[in-house]
Amino acid sequence: DPVQWLVEGTVVWGDADSPDPYEMQTPPAGDIDDGVLSAIAYCSDWPVSCARLFLRRVGVYFAHTRPFYSFRHNLVILLFFSPLYGLAIVGLWATRRHPLTVLSLAVVGVHTAVTGLTHVDWDGRYLTYVFPLITLYSGVGIAVIASSYRAPHAVSVLGSTGKRSAS
Repeated sequence: DPVQWLVEGTVVWGDADSPDPYEMQTPPAGDIDDGVLSAIAYCSDWPVSCARLFLRRVGVYFAHTRPFYSFRHNLVILLFFSPLYGLAIVGLWATRRHPLTVLSLAVVGVHTAVTGLTHVDWDGRYLTYVFPLITLYSGVGIAVIASSYRAPHAVSVLGSTGKRSAS
């Protein structure tokens, strides 16, 4: 129940065998029911606490590490995801005005917002919905960086019209 998770400060949910390692202390709820209006009222009473909970959920969502993963597992995640996110930012910036980039950012934004407003799943599977877009823009980032290192005297295979030049 999202309202209960909000009031309890739940960040990671779904592993019944262990408590939420990221759980936050939240202000007392008083009289609250399970409705969306109750959640809105609670957040209007405690905006800083709710914003901190939202940001913690988003951070845990993108970090993708968990305290119950082994040190090696978390290290591999950090070594893999850190450059991937950096390259994705480069790729997104390079294509920021393209309509598909705007759509991709909207998809990632909506999934991130839903996770931030509800909870992060214990095994991190919610990130798999946006992971293909992250890797796509990481590839664009690699292409952008690689093209900036091309030798200035190198001749392009494609002419200015996009057609193959005669060789």
